[in-house]
Amino acid sequence: MPINLKNIRESAKFPISQAELAQRLGISQTQVSRYEDAPDNVPFPLMLKWARALGKDPAELAEEAEPPPPTGIDPGRPFERLHEELRFLKQFLKKAPVRGPDLPEGAPDAADLLALADILGRKPNLCTRGPFDGGKSTVLNALLGSNSLPTSYQPATKVVTYVRHIDDRPPWMTEDVWLLKRTFNPLQWDEQGHCEECCVVRGNLETLKQYGTHDGRHAHDSDAHYAVVFLDAPILRSCNVIDLPGDDNDAADSEKAASNPVQADVVIYTSPYNGFLRAADMMRLGQLVRELPMFEAMSSDVEPLGNVFVLATHASTMAVSDADLEGIFAKGAGRIMSQLGETAIAWRADQTQRPIDLSAVHARLFSFYKEAPRRRERFDAAMHELLTQKLPAVWKKRADNEIIAFRERAKDNLRQLIDTYTSMVENMRRARSELERVRKDEPDRRRRLSQAHAQVEAAVARYRADALTHVAREYARLTDVDAVEKMIRSKFGNDKKEAQEYAGVVLLESIQNSVERKNQALASQFSAAVEDFLGTYTSVELHLGTERRTIAIPFNATGAFVGGLAGAVSVGALAAWAASLGNLGAYIIAAKAVSLLAALGVSIPGGTAAVMASIAAIGGPVTLALGVVALAVLAGWALFGDSWQRRLAKKISATYTEKGVLAKWQRSIEQYWDNTLAAFRQGASEVEEKWLAYLGDLEKVASGDTAWLDEAEARLQRLKQAREFFGGLPWRADAQ
Repeated sequence: MPINLKNIRESAKFPISQAELAQRLGISQTQVSRYEDAPDNVPFPLMLKWARALGKDPAELAEEAEPPPPTGIDPGRPFERLHEELRFLKQFLKKAPVRGPDLPEGAPDAADLLALADILGRKPNLCTRGPFDGGKSTVLNALLGSNSLPTSYQPATKVVTYVRHIDDRPPWMTEDVWLLKRTFNPLQWDEQGHCEECCVVRGNLETLKQYGTHDGRHAHDSDAHYAVVFLDAPILRSCNVIDLPGDDNDAADSEKAASNPVQADVVIYTSPYNGFLRAADMMRLGQLVRELPMFEAMSSDVEPLGNVFVLATHASTMAVSDADLEGIFAKGAGRIMSQLGETAIAWRADQTQRPIDLSAVHARLFSFYKEAPRRRERFDAAMHELLTQKLPAVWKKRADNEIIAFRERAKDNLRQLIDTYTSMVENMRRARSELERVRKDEPDRRRRLSQAHAQVEAAVARYRADALTHVAREYARLTDVDAVEKMIRSKFGNDKKEAQEYAGVVLLESIQNSVERKNQALASQFSAAVEDFLGTYTSVELHLGTERRTIAIPFNATGAFVGGLAGAVSVGALAAWAASLGNLGAYIIAAKAVSLLAALGVSIPGGTAAVMASIAAIGGPVTLALGVVALAVLAGWALFGDSWQRRLAKKISATYTEKGVLAKWQRSIEQYWDNTLAAFRQGASEVEEKWLAYLGDLEKVASGDTAWLDEAEARLQRLKQAREFFGGLPWRADAQ
């Protein structure tokens, strides 16, 4: 609401009349009266004089204003059409004439597509990041249209808080707020047993305040790490909201903010107007630019960086003019391009094939001040458009691609299975003979499999060594004092203050960019070794029929391997292999494999580049670790004083050595390839187990036993039913 200028004048320590105020301001009493009736019309320079005339700081006037009641954003139900189509699809799938237990091993099952449909129907996740004093919870309350989330001028949010619409609350969750332990998996938020096992306390919003904030009564005697909150807010019909603890408060809060396990689709990054985009902010923005899904790769309607909102918060209309805001936005956009333009920004532009220039970055900077709705108008409008138009179109396109890919691969897989069973039924003796030959050849296949397995392990060792050599070489090259001095002169000219705060960001970004591009190239090479390994299964053939027709045994090795990865904590370089498959929905052969899709965010169809956005979340070695490294290094830079250029370069180089930055990078890279190897072994074990079970099943069918012959014919009929069923899958893609 507007400031009550009349009340402030009359309730001042030394009240004055309108006439006296008019004299101090150099305007007429009539004008003072009009402005008190319509304070929003007071020009900014005059408001500054007004505050001084009353003996107040301009910010004090803003604090005495009654904040407007939150109105929130109401996008309506933008995903209603998609959800309706998915509901219809699920109803169709539940009527499947045959199900998994009645089908041969590896045959597509309606349950698999049901699980995929659940993932495709999830709403986008809107997440906040930023320093503890950035006003993240205040921004979210404004979007929610209520003061539900605890706020404070001091660090408030202590737990990772997931906010969902009240209609999403499972029937067994009778309370609106659940506080949960660190062992809670947010992807299992609707599983009763898991939630009850991890529950610390349940209750209402007061419970959240007492257990989930730094000044809560139980903040220090509770092991709550997460909170799940259900609210009746219009915006929650179009997205879920994730409120993270603030960065830069303490190590625990920063770790929680950096390690949020749920893929964020949209990020609101808050940075106070005073000190807008400091060095730590730049490091986190570089991380977000790399990690966030690249929706602009899917739709030209989504502008570059269209799911990133950088807010200048606390932008009081009393203390900050529109011209001031434009000034910090121009400087902030220039700073982002100067420090991230050749690294994170360029990487994203390469991946999406969408150029990102200064104007594109400038367009992602917004102002916010809860007491002045006009200061958030542009932000509200951009967020409303993203949630009501752009993301629903992306979600529909993604669902189209994944479901159609599943349908086409299901039809192809069923065709191969029908071909195999038909040939076996028509010539059981030859089928039995061929399977006996395949079984006799098993030692040779296992030998080739062992060789392929060893080649993968050798590749991991080779790529690990290559990555470690690369980071050591790049670190030495880029942190050399001469190189650092050259960078300072090139990037910052004679601006000592800017260089002292941001030179380290540029250096870290340069090293990270080089390491990540190298790691991406190695991960792509690694994919070829994985394909060679899986080829030991797809190369097995049967010679069936009087014409000695050759067919490959229709075993879905890729699907079995993907299913094996589902339980891995981190898949390392195998994320790049998964990305190269394109639409992962085509490779699901068991519902549990959907968890891998969830981890990858069922990211963005359209090839490796599009899906690479999700890799850091489940396998990236450097990005998350560097957030901690960067802050450790940045903390010392304020001590550099007036040292300049060469002296600053020496200090930066020495600080890197002192903080052991290279060792941290090396440990991250080693962990990345350790995770790769562990995940590969897990997938390899699964696919071999599935292969042996599948081969044994075929041998039973071809045994010559009358019962198994009857079973083979029955399976053949069920496979034909399944082919007809999946061929009639009721899904219609939008025109691309």
